[in-house]
Amino acid sequence: GPVYKEGDIARETIISPADIYFVDTEETERTRAFAREAVVPIFAYEPKRPDEAVQSFRSAWEHLQRKAEPSPGAANRTNSNTRAEAKWTGLGGPELGKVFGSRTFSRNELDAVERILRENTSGDIYADQDRPFLENEIKIVDRQKPTELRRAQNAAMTMVAVSDARQQLKDQVSGIRSLSPKEADAFVAALSPLIQPSLIYDSAATEAERLQAAQGVQPLAIALKRGERVVDEGQRITPAMV
Repeated sequence: GPVYKEGDIARETIISPADIYFVDTEETERTRAFAREAVVPIFAYEPKRPDEAVQSFRSAWEHLQRKAEPSPGAANRTNSNTRAEAKWTGLGGPELGKVFGSRTFSRNELDAVERILRENTSGDIYADQDRPFLENEIKIVDRQKPTELRRAQNAAMTMVAVSDARQQLKDQVSGIRSLSPKEADAFVAALSPLIQPSLIYDSAATEAERLQAAQGVQPLAIALKRGERVVDEGQRITPAMV
């Protein structure tokens, strides 16, 4: 009989000459690919980021103040220098100690700085390089409460990139009137690196779930009994018929 390929029109009715059983590997692979793609990217959420950032800044600041206090019995002439020589142990480099030690900052100034830091480390912040995974829906797993899942649509629209959060912090710190530009820059240098993503793309968890989804797809089998009609005359040939 004639050899048919997909899309041809059958010129006769074709009957299965024997019991035939085979796995349609192409269709199976296609279904598995769909199953993989249906699994949305999984992100881990770190709710403690704001507390950790403020705590980190505070302890470095307190360390600096302790170092800056003259030790009892020290000769008077060295007192004025100790403050300025204190090393900054926080982020941004030890030389920031010179700026932070050059004068006494008011409680109001420190409160303003900490408030800006907390504000810009709060909420859903993602690493800039994870942006491609946020185009559609994502699944978020809370590190503190692993059983609580949330889903977010159009995540990129509602969430903030680290780079944008750092820019916002810079603008707000520069807006504190009592700080000189040099002081504002020093605070930005110390605070900016404390802004870290609270949402982290979990490639291992995502991949594991995709693998599981693909493995859950049963091979697509096609079985024909001897004498069973495969195609009628005048019908179009489908891939399965071929």
